[in-house]
Amino acid sequence: MVGSSLIVAKYLVASFPWSSDVGIDVANALGLTHVVLETKQFPDGESYVRYPVDVSTYDGLILIQRAYPEQNTRLIQAMLAIHAARDLGVKHVHVILPYLPTQGRTGGLGTVSQ
Repeated sequence: MVGSSLIVAKYLVASFPWSSDVGIDVANALGLTHVVLETKQFPDGESYVRYPVDVSTYDGLILIQRAYPEQNTRLIQAMLAIHAARDLGVKHVHVILPYLPTQGRTGGLGTVSQ
């Protein structure tokens, strides 16, 4: 085609260590590079998340995080990873959360079953 150009976004798949099997599968299926995030849990419970590559060279990121067990911690870790990617210039962040904690124990959002 004369006068037209195809713009292809450059994406990266990043997963937490306990989700790397899913990350590898997704990256392979999409033909993308996969990296495993570096994580640390400090004695006071604070989480540390670091990308092992320069994510600022990517237009988009597919973040994979299993949210079970320790749902609250894992959701915070996902939020930290999303925030870090955005701060580093990634324009599009997509999250795959294979297990989203459900409201099964409460009977629904905002209600408590008796």
